[in-house]
Amino acid sequence: MTLKQRLKKLVSDGVYGFVDQYVVTKEVRLLRFLKFLHLDLWLFSLPWFLINNVRNLKKLIRLKKKGAQPTIIFWQPEIDGRFERVRKMGEDPDNEDSVWFKFYPSVVAIERVYFDSFHRRKLGRYEDVPYFYVQHDNDANRGRYRAFLNKLFDTLESIVGPIDFYLAGSQHDIHIVEMVEVGQKRGISFLINDREGIYTTFTRNFVAEQIKRSGLVKSHYVFAANHNHAFTFEVSRQPSVRSVEVIGELDTDYFFHFNHQFDRPEYQEWNHYRKKMVFLTFGTNNYIEPYAFPNLPPDMNWVKLLAESEDVVLNFAKEHNDIAVFYKMGHYEDLNHQFLNRCKVLGITNIIPLGRAFPCSELMMYADLTVGFLTTAMYEAMFGKKPLWYTHWSIPECVDQDTMMLPLKESGACRTLYSAEQFKNDLHHWAKDDPALNTVSKEELEARAKSLDWAFHRPDGKLSEHFFQRLQTIFEIRKEQKKKCHTEHKRHSTEKPSILDKGNDSPNSTIHL
Repeated sequence: MTLKQRLKKLVSDGVYGFVDQYVVTKEVRLLRFLKFLHLDLWLFSLPWFLINNVRNLKKLIRLKKKGAQPTIIFWQPEIDGRFERVRKMGEDPDNEDSVWFKFYPSVVAIERVYFDSFHRRKLGRYEDVPYFYVQHDNDANRGRYRAFLNKLFDTLESIVGPIDFYLAGSQHDIHIVEMVEVGQKRGISFLINDREGIYTTFTRNFVAEQIKRSGLVKSHYVFAANHNHAFTFEVSRQPSVRSVEVIGELDTDYFFHFNHQFDRPEYQEWNHYRKKMVFLTFGTNNYIEPYAFPNLPPDMNWVKLLAESEDVVLNFAKEHNDIAVFYKMGHYEDLNHQFLNRCKVLGITNIIPLGRAFPCSELMMYADLTVGFLTTAMYEAMFGKKPLWYTHWSIPECVDQDTMMLPLKESGACRTLYSAEQFKNDLHHWAKDDPALNTVSKEELEARAKSLDWAFHRPDGKLSEHFFQRLQTIFEIRKEQKKKCHTEHKRHSTEKPSILDKGNDSPNSTIHL
């Protein structure tokens, strides 16, 4: 692995680590140390901004010299890369209507420092009820964090001018509530594109009610992944929300534009295996909305299902050392040290554990078979034409399968496994290249198309184009509003500076768009 690849992996692992919110990363420790020294934490974000935006700053200077007034957009990079194609459209040299600035999401880590930890804020921790929680207005830490944000925005706007739009991804309103509110007062329009709206009926209704009680959905524009997803935002939207729209899952474009070269160095190491299988492991409390039950029934878990599945996988790998089995974790809590220790003791080297930093979508396209449970990745695997198996047994009686489980069993889009014995036998025949288990029928492919439309809303490889076109419309509306505000401002006063000349926190100078 080259030095560049090692650095890229280090950054990737680090970013995934702090986004998971389950560990205190080196980044957070550094910030806590800087805060202890009473240093201004905005200095931490500024270098990242300048380093990542040299080309964009040059473009802005060039356009300013020509007398242009482009829309200034800050976009927050997401790990899944959902904005990459949209960003490329925005950064096209021929596009002189807007300038896009990459804003490294270090403010998330900084927020953790100001509020000590997410555990106290009760964000994203399933065992805490209610699911979402907002600090009180008089909370001292909240005031300090807002002061930091204003100082940061002051600095950034002194460099690029007034910011028009802030574009962010999943859970933005939940994790950076103060940032949305502070930015809106300054005249910044916020737009979030939340992903993974593959909710069960139970989850959809519960989450919608909890977000409504917390009052967190305040961004001006919300782009949802599908109609089921949009429902949660419609129910919980605050008065500042102008539009909740179904745009689809942007990162599904990946499956239509991926070159299938599989040129990562890891693939070179795995190519000698005759066949490859992905086992999408899971935590014993995943996917059953345990946060809705303060007192979990003892049988409300997937302990038996996971244990039996792992036994089948382990024995299969032991008997077929010419087949690679990727033990793929999607969440931090999916890591089963006991299972990996068993593999180590038995000397099984063809079970390969992979954390969430390794791209699951690419891995499933690379492998010959994917086996999983209730996870978004099961739907992503449907973009391929390879076998997809769904484990469905040992379901606790307290789980309502109609409302609390995703419609995978009845979808016809994958092969359903109803027992560990069936899983074992099917794997045996798959390894022997049984055509019935190594190919996907026309009926199953048609069912996958229907499931994908339900899960991701018209995934056609052009969602980034649809998204960009919709953004352009919103940008034009804002430009017209700015011209109107500017004209009215000049009519009423020639002494006060325009908000177009300087960012202002005064309510009288805010552009409400």
